Amino acid sequence: MRRRFSSSSGGGGNGGSGGVVEVIRRTAANGAHKNGKNGSNGNGGNNGGSRNGRSGEEEALVKLMEESQVAGNYAALGESSTNLTPRTVTRVLRELTSSSLALRFFRWSQQQPRFLHNTFTWNTLLAAMVRAGSHNRALQLFRENPCQLPASSVTYNVLIRGFCNASDLDAAFSLLREMDVEGMQCNDRTTSIILQGLCRCGRVAQALEHFDASLELAHAQPDVVSYTTLINGLCKLGRVDAAFDLFRKMVAAGGCRPNAFTYNALVDGLCKQDRLDAARAVIAEARKRDFAPDVVTYNTLMAALFQLGRVDEALATFTQMTEEGYVPTLVSFNAIITGLCRARRLADALEVFNEMIDRDFHPNLVTYSVVIDGLCKSDQLDEAQQLLDRMVSEGCRPDLVAYTPLVLGFSAAGRLDSALGLLRRMVSQGCIPDVVTYTVVIDKLCKVGRVDDAHEIFRELVANKCSPNVVTYSALIGGYCRASRVDEGGKVMREMACRPNVVTYNTMIWGLSMVDRNEEAYGMFREMSECGFVPDARTYRGLKRALRMIDHPPHVLTGA
Repeated sequence: MRRRFSSSSGGGGNGGSGGVVEVIRRTAANGAHKNGKNGSNGNGGNNGGSRNGRSGEEEALVKLMEESQVAGNYAALGESSTNLTPRTVTRVLRELTSSSLALRFFRWSQQQPRFLHNTFTWNTLLAAMVRAGSHNRALQLFRENPCQLPASSVTYNVLIRGFCNASDLDAAFSLLREMDVEGMQCNDRTTSIILQGLCRCGRVAQALEHFDASLELAHAQPDVVSYTTLINGLCKLGRVDAAFDLFRKMVAAGGCRPNAFTYNALVDGLCKQDRLDAARAVIAEARKRDFAPDVVTYNTLMAALFQLGRVDEALATFTQMTEEGYVPTLVSFNAIITGLCRARRLADALEVFNEMIDRDFHPNLVTYSVVIDGLCKSDQLDEAQQLLDRMVSEGCRPDLVAYTPLVLGFSAAGRLDSALGLLRRMVSQGCIPDVVTYTVVIDKLCKVGRVDDAHEIFRELVANKCSPNVVTYSALIGGYCRASRVDEGGKVMREMACRPNVVTYNTMIWGLSMVDRNEEAYGMFREMSECGFVPDARTYRGLKRALRMIDHPPHVLTGA
């Protein structure tokens, strides 16, 4: 069992955490594990996974291919005495994750006595290459057709899927037109692949047009995958009502029954619009059609309730889920921890985090990032740093979301050396801070008189191709002005890659007046006015000292 995480103060929890954790602990005694029901598992409904039932010969061939690739020597393949069949070849091809390895095995099997490839093995090879991201090489091989095997709609579907997955829809539609020229009919699988590609690229309107056109084809009637793809695409665009219309159309058409993915897409879309009553109505309708909500449904509802601050309802939803026999997943725990942290119940969140670890769940990037952020917001920076270090030691690589709260927290607490160390650690690991993070550090350095350090960070920002904004420039200029190094501040202003704003001009006016360069301060004021900026109270306060020393018309101080 991995070690639990302890926090020095426990955070600002609202009441005891025992109630939350007790609900979770009760699920350990629940023997029913229904997360696979309705074709959906607890990690988001992906039905993929390792393939089972390989024979000893197939296992040996897969292992031999992988070992030969590592050694860079495929001589051992020639010594294999396996009696190849098309079934064996297809099952091995499905297990190989490298397109070059799949192609090498295909060619090797072609040379074996008494073995001939067929359309099944040929399509499986192309699918293996597409799965490995080598769709262009698969198309080239298809054109070469080394075994002189006829293409089928399955062959085209495999290739079209590859280009849709790569968001190359022009190539996908070109293959679709080629199918028509070759006299091959698109089927419901072709339609669903095209719809998925269009929706993935955000081209939902075009997907709807393609869908409507498919309704006119007797041989390519949309299936549940096509309907669900469109419903999900519409929901992701926020067009939930249109998704509902399509859902009703699907049900009314008959012969195409909604599945768990269909209902979960609708529930997710409604929850993202805070329409929880409507989401529950969808769940009730699903129950009437013999579809019980699954762990994905419950996770979605919990996350939405936590987002709205309805913590007790979210926890009640979790209880209902476990009482129905579902075992919480990592997504479930992340939803609870995120919701509790958002509600400033850090003590509860940490208890749930530890309970999750006790139950042998591995925290992921989301889990760590949420808890680190919660610790930082509770001013427990050392604990947050410890958790970040633990995260790295357990093989979970922090990203911008994980690092940023700590950098900002150290900066706000005046622990600038810690912030700088973390900033440079980020960069060394290829995680480039955003302009907001850089700007906060630059501003804090300038305010404590470390303007040279601030300018060094500014140079790093530019070198890392992160574009400084007007706030970044103004902070650095302010640092130079505070240090009475107005010329350097003016140089930064002249070299700005964006337009200055009122704050930039106010900073320079104040800086110039503080070193008795009153004519220049007034000149900066005039430049500011000529650029169309409206002076504010801070502008006039900055001018007061300069105007006492020079003779200017009194109307300048109007509004001071």
